[in-house]
Amino acid sequence: MQTNPAKEGHNTDVYFEKKWSWISDGDKFSDRLRYADVQKEKKKGFLSGDFKRRDEFSNTIRTEQYRELLSQEADHAKKALEVVASAYDDGELEAGETPQEAKRRMHRQMYDTVFDERDLVPDNTTRDRLHISEEEMQLQKLKKQTQNPTNLSKGRKYGSYRTTNMLIGSTSDTTDYEKPEFARKPIVQNTFYRKMNILFPPSAAAEPAPLK
Repeated sequence: MQTNPAKEGHNTDVYFEKKWSWISDGDKFSDRLRYADVQKEKKKGFLSGDFKRRDEFSNTIRTEQYRELLSQEADHAKKALEVVASAYDDGELEAGETPQEAKRRMHRQMYDTVFDERDLVPDNTTRDRLHISEEEMQLQKLKKQTQNPTNLSKGRKYGSYRTTNMLIGSTSDTTDYEKPEFARKPIVQNTFYRKMNILFPPSAAAEPAPLK
């Protein structure tokens, strides 16, 4: 009598499968390890029901995130100290004054220079004695019918703001335009003179038949 023995031992049915299954296939990446999801059952030991955290010291993902955050904050603090130190070296800051306040104090606004007495100095007055800018000295030489120096020069100081005219087309002179590699011709160019927007097959006539 022939029998079918059990498939146990060193054969192909035991070691090989028809489908290759990848490890952790379909699992989403998570940078946090939740012990409540991994350890469903909490066993009490020494009157404590806390989770087992033997792998807590080997899980360094959160530690690296804190280190990166601290390094970024240190860089920002270092840059701020350099700005304050440079302002103190130049003698611009006064007692209890921030660098931003000193910058606003040193740079006069445009509406402050329209009717300023220093704009009306005579020609024989030296620039060093009155401490006026080069732009204001050029204003006295031009003898214009205005007291606003912004109307006489192109290099205006806009600060951190930009006008709409400056934003639109600002890089058009330096941009190299090339023919696109995969683009089609514009559909408007091909169908500009077409009388209707219906695509007919090649055997049909787009023009209506004349009335008899």
